[in-house]
Amino acid sequence: PDTVFSYARYYIAENLRKLGKHEQSYMMLLALAQADTVTYEVYKDLYIYEFTGTRNIEMAARYRKRLEKLIPWYLPHLDASIGWRQ
Repeated sequence: PDTVFSYARYYIAENLRKLGKHEQSYMMLLALAQADTVTYEVYKDLYIYEFTGTRNIEMAARYRKRLEKLIPWYLPHLDASIGWRQ
């Protein structure tokens, strides 16, 4: 995976979201997900965005599946915090 500056790019995307630039943030997260498959925060944010924002359950499930591999111990808490039901 291309992990060069992944966290720096992730934090830029996070700050864009905080500034209300949701589309830019989302596009940056998508690009990061393609380039880096191990930075779990990217998949966490995409999972939350797809489930709570766009209500795209199919995409949310796809990101959740990746999170199952990366952070299985944290997933029950994350699921509960956004209301995920299997």
